[in-house]
Amino acid sequence: FNGGYTWTNEALGLALDQFNSYSDATTSNKKVIVLLTDGEPYPYNEGHEPCLTSTDYKSPVLTSLDNLGVDIVTIGIDISLAIKDEKLDCISSSYFGVSQFLTLESLSVEIGELICDKIDGSFKTMSLAPSMKPTSYSYSNIPSSVPTPSPVIASPSMGPT
Repeated sequence: FNGGYTWTNEALGLALDQFNSYSDATTSNKKVIVLLTDGEPYPYNEGHEPCLTSTDYKSPVLTSLDNLGVDIVTIGIDISLAIKDEKLDCISSSYFGVSQFLTLESLSVEIGELICDKIDGSFKTMSLAPSMKPTSYSYSNIPSSVPTPSPVIASPSMGPT
């Protein structure tokens, strides 16, 4: 993987469009987004950030999702602690981090349980990762070798990732 664009706010905007088009806002149906990212919003300072912790900035898209009562579960792949703190913690309080794509499968049960708890309305606080050090973090409970998960096919209309 040679890198590329990370349009986090636009991805959340696509989800918002789907909720607005296909959800009845008057129902009590729970709405959940699983946001999977391997980078900080890029290109920098061009409106791709849904929020910034240091300035309390929150995009109109993220505000609209909050107003709809959408729960967001964020999964970061090889994300630094600084980026997590500044650009992902303000998206949701449910964050999972892994060091590489291959370790995602090892979190599937915990993430599934969290999503089900959110949908059932019986959200439980879960501690899945050991405490983080100020300069770096890792997850020692994740095996170094796990089976390769099935590939996810992105829609061509989603734009660069």
